[in-house]
Amino acid sequence: MLFLKGIKLKKCGKYKFVIKNSWLERLNKISKKICLIKPINVFTNRGIRLHRQIIFKRKGKKSSYM
Repeated sequence: MLFLKGIKLKKCGKYKFVIKNSWLERLNKISKKICLIKPINVFTNRGIRLHRQIIFKRKGKKSSYM
């Protein structure tokens, strides 16, 4: 990945990563770019999210739960 120049990436588990950099502003930009690779689907709760981000799952069509 070209935009990860100068950033340390550590794999903690199968799906968890830790990104380290001395500049907080640059770190936030990189983390937002990584999350845009696969945005969160509100119906299935799948996608890349930041640290323990809470997403409320939608039920589906309005007629299915009325």
